[in-house]
Amino acid sequence: MESAPYLDLLKRCLIGLIHEDPAIRFTWDESGSSTLVPFDHEQRCNGRDWPSQADTMIGMKRLENLEAVTAVVLEAGTLGDLLEAGVWRGGATIFMRGLLKAHGVTDRTVWVADAFAKRFPVTDREGATARMGKPCQWLSTSPPTCVASKTSAASASVKSPK
Repeated sequence: MESAPYLDLLKRCLIGLIHEDPAIRFTWDESGSSTLVPFDHEQRCNGRDWPSQADTMIGMKRLENLEAVTAVVLEAGTLGDLLEAGVWRGGATIFMRGLLKAHGVTDRTVWVADAFAKRFPVTDREGATARMGKPCQWLSTSPPTCVASKTSAASASVKSPK
């Protein structure tokens, strides 16, 4: 299978080039969808806006970099799974699954790690100290979806959700 057209379409869909969705103007406050700016092709490809609908904000250049480094890992026969840390809407994770599919790889898992909250607390005032020592959640995109309760993926005891 020639994977280039599939991967190109996947990248275009994930960054929102297909529907050219507008960007969110203010990412740091409670602005809603009524505070949008027109679609800007260059900003979107460079990952310099916050799409209102697209599945990733990292842009075409970073998706192409992700494709290149994943190809190097696969061609070198490097063992191991793939991980996206800090997923936003999960577009890079979706792309990694697509990359593995396009290369016919069936023995690797793509892991997703995130606070799964609006924003991770980073200051004591926001509760950063309170979260220290608490377990992280790890989700796998490979069936069955798995949840682990350890802070390290390497030592996580994986169990199927009920």
